[in-house]
Amino acid sequence: DCFKVPGLKLEAGKTVYLGVAGKGSVMAPSDDNVKGTKFSQIMDGSSNTILFVEANKDQAVFWTQPEDFDVDKIEDLVAALKGNQPDGGFNVVMCDGSAHRLKISNETIRKLATIDGGEVVDDWQDD
Repeated sequence: DCFKVPGLKLEAGKTVYLGVAGKGSVMAPSDDNVKGTKFSQIMDGSSNTILFVEANKDQAVFWTQPEDFDVDKIEDLVAALKGNQPDGGFNVVMCDGSAHRLKISNETIRKLATIDGGEVVDDWQDD
């Protein structure tokens, strides 16, 4: 039950709460990051790096499977995230543990998905 979005109907055992994966992310593919990511490796800052997203129901996976929200494999990230919230925003949890509802571009999501991209991201805020 803790992996369910209130009011969102999904097949039993599925969730849309996904870790962010992709090259340079906290949950980078295992060939990039065998031992996991340490806080000291999050050079962009834990408050500027997305850890988890609430994706839309089309992205749902069985919560017991090691499937994540891979920003390298999804072309339109905004479309894959929006849809659960009536305002068109989507929820994220940053590496510092803060939760936010966002309405941002694909480019900004990609920047916030990396731990050490060195990008300046000053155009995102809670919606």
